[in-house]
Order: sequence, then C-alpha cells, then structure tokens
Amino acid sequence: VSRSSTIFLEEMNNGIFNISGKNLFKVRESPADTVFTSYVLESQKKLNPIHLVPKILEYDDRYRHLKIQFDINELETGTYNLVATDASGLKSMLDKKNEITVKFKKRFDFDVSGGYTCPVILYDNTINEYLGSKIWPLSLAARMSFIPFKESFGYFGLGFTGSYTRMAASFAGYDIEGNLITGHVLAVYQIPIRKRIKNSAHTRHIMTLELHGGAGITAFSELKFLFPHGIESPVLNSTNLSVLAGGAVQLYLSNRLYSEVALDYISAFISDMAFG
Repeated sequence: VSRSSTIFLEEMNNGIFNISGKNLFKVRESPADTVFTSYVLESQKKLNPIHLVPKILEYDDRYRHLKIQFDINELETGTYNLVATDASGLKSMLDKKNEITVKFKKRFDFDVSGGYTCPVILYDNTINEYLGSKIWPLSLAARMSFIPFKESFGYFGLGFTGSYTRMAASFAGYDIEGNLITGHVLAVYQIPIRKRIKNSAHTRHIMTLELHGGAGITAFSELKFLFPHGIESPVLNSTNLSVLAGGAVQLYLSNRLYSEVALDYISAFISDMAFG
C-alpha cells in the first residue's frame, strides 16, 4: 500500500512487491535447468526464524525486475530479508536494499475504562442470609490495560481492574451496611477487528475482543450492624486473596473512544465461606 519496503498490519495489503536487481532469473523448473535463481524471505529472528517462498507473478525479459507476492497472514511482526540464490549457491548480501519490515503503526495501546457494574453473588448463601440479596446494583468499576506486545495473531499486555460496591439492608430493629471492594492484576489478550474503509486501502478499528485473567484481593470493608439509639456492632474488615477470569467486547465509536461490555468471574479464598 505504501509502495515501500514497510508493511503496516493496520492496512489492507496484498503482499505484492516489485523487486529490482540483476540476474533475477526464473526459478528452477526441472533438474536440467542450469541457469536459475531461487527466492526466499527470511526473518532476522534468531529463535524460530521464518522462511517463506514467494509466488512469482511476473518476470522481466532482461531479468532486472521481478514481481512477487507473499501471504500477508504468514508474516509476523519483525524484519525480513529477501534472499536470492543462484545456481552455484551464491546468495545476495543481507542489507537495507532487500530488507522488509512488518509492524504496527501504533507501537502500544493504553486502554482506560470506567463505568457501572452489578455484582451478582453466585454461591455461598451467607451474604443473602444476612443482607437479604444476591444482587448489588450500587456499584462502580474501572479498568486499565497497557498493551506493548503486538503480533499478527493478537495483542498481549497487562492490566488492572477494580470495583467498589455499597452493601446495605434494613430489617425490623436493625440495619446492616458495608462495602465490597475488589482489585486484580490481569494478563490481557486482545484480538482487534478491522473493517476496510470504502474506496481506500486503509482500515478502521471497529471492535476489540478481549480475554483477561489474574489474581488480586476481594475485601469486605466497614461491614457492621446498626441498632437504634446509635448502637453499632464491631466492624468487619476482611481482605482475601481471589482470582478473576473474564472477557470484554470494545466497540470503537472513534479512533480513541470505545464503549465496553465486560463479564468477570471472581472466586475469593475465604477460610469460613466459599464466595463467587
């Protein structure tokens, strides 16, 4: 698309390159051929290097120009060299002239979201028994993710999510009130969904699918009984290790603004109750 040796994975690319040089002969078609050149795209990665043989689309009669094509889906981010090898085994030098770079325009993403959440207690009847409900709608949540690792098959990063829930109930002769607080450090995996812009080779980021999971805390804070005449019970403050697993869908309203729906499951390790 950019008519250069750089491929941006945010763009729609057909993988076609126009190569100039010398002795760009046809590939070997039979054992009897004595004049030929083979072509391969080699990654510069030391671990698990990639070797891709291109499809030859067009030769030049003077063997000075060549049109080749690669499957873009096979190209990971990184730097490659197009290596030509003649019949004697002599290879072209690895330099900037035959270098191809595959990358993203944005090196990393930083996502921030905040909004409404509604915790639903899935198991352990303790809260329901004392406070009379499993659903607590007076709640807020926030999440942020830092995504520094981008590959053609998805994005990887780290994140943090937290929530605050107010828990209160009134009964004959007494009230109960307190807070439920959660916070977790996450490993994040994202799959961006792009749509081609009409009459353009560029794309627009329309959606992101995300999976995340990690460990953190689930805490009960200032949970207490309130009786008439200003009498209060001792408060319960309990901080417990917990794990979280969940997913999210981010619908992009513009390049920098998205609306998100997420679903998280939390399991807390509490000595005298099972809490999810």
